Amino acid sequence: MNKFNQKNLLKKIKNGDESSFGKVYDFYVDKIYQFVFLKVNHKENAQEIVQDVFWKFWQYVHKPEAQINNISSLLYTIARNLVFDFYRSQGRDARVTIPIESQDMIDSLVQDNSLEKEAEIDIKYDIEAVQKALEILPDSYQDIIVLKYINELSNKEIGIILNKKEGAVRVNCHRALLALKQAIKKQDLDR
Repeated sequence: MNKFNQKNLLKKIKNGDESSFGKVYDFYVDKIYQFVFLKVNHKENAQEIVQDVFWKFWQYVHKPEAQINNISSLLYTIARNLVFDFYRSQGRDARVTIPIESQDMIDSLVQDNSLEKEAEIDIKYDIEAVQKALEILPDSYQDIIVLKYINELSNKEIGIILNKKEGAVRVNCHRALLALKQAIKKQDLDR
């Protein structure tokens, strides 16, 4: 969805055009659901949160002071905040769950070309090992890994969502992958 389409859609939504809202919903619902589901690991809770994401999006667009530069970033920010609220209400920490069908994501983590040679994850991996390793990482690292490698967002988009500069996202992504590599190696040593 390019900037021109986003601005036109936002203008139409602000004027109450439900079909334009439907286009945004159709384009983003699966991506937002995947992001939320990976964090809550429960189908019904994820569906409810996603419904709230789009309701809050609709409400925000209709605020007179609303200034939206990127629909995707706004939706992920709302989703992230609602996931935090969900866990806060339950007195638990958010944890990432990687579905079995995410082997492609694991492969992209391992083969990330942006990593320096010494930072490449060169150990044998499987989804369960990555899952366990992700669970011990700080939430900020989990979020960056999910947004970058599962939801395939750019560093710029992640920066908007996390309220960080693009360079900081790049550095934190590198650090998150190093931490993930260390966590996986530690698991291998503990076996």
